[in-house]
Amino acid sequence: MVGMFAALDAVVFYTNGETDMTPQQKADLLSWVHDEGKGFVAIHTANIPYPSWQAYADMIGAKRG
Repeated sequence: MVGMFAALDAVVFYTNGETDMTPQQKADLLSWVHDEGKGFVAIHTANIPYPSWQAYADMIGAKRG
């Protein structure tokens, strides 16, 4: 179980801008997907947020710019 994601099996990001995630929430998301094997779906412009968060770009396999 990882933070705010503990009760979920998957999340969908459908965003095109920086969202308010704390460093702990970012770490929780990465751990939840990588270590817990949960699902993450990036839709449409979900490669735009977090231009300086390389781990996010690595997770979704894309980075804009």
